[in-house]
Amino acid sequence: MSSSSPSPSPLVLLADSDHDTVAAHALLLEAAGYSVLSCTDGKEAMALARSHRPAVFIGDVRLSQASGMDVCRALREHARTDPVLCIAVTGWLTAEGAAEAKTAGFDHILMKPDCQESLMKLLPSAQQKRS
Repeated sequence: MSSSSPSPSPLVLLADSDHDTVAAHALLLEAAGYSVLSCTDGKEAMALARSHRPAVFIGDVRLSQASGMDVCRALREHARTDPVLCIAVTGWLTAEGAAEAKTAGFDHILMKPDCQESLMKLLPSAQQKRS
């Protein structure tokens, strides 16, 4: 007799300096069945990543304490947290900033405020990254 229980949804680490954005994205992700860890600064995001090993990091590029780019670089440097799908979500980014985000290791860059549909389309690829 085989058990065909559904595979658990990936753990998502959500970091944004705006409390309302964190709450809105967390609500959306949880309603879709994802487990979500959230915070509002980069230093806490790094600590959560080390202790919980998320499959997905959704981070604002402009976090306090440590930028989203710093968090992404740290995730890429640590084998324990790699592979992780890294998605930058930002309201302001220059062409140079986008290039820096890609160099830091972000897989995708989405622009606020209208990024929720795109975000939800990207999340299933987190399972493939870990396979």
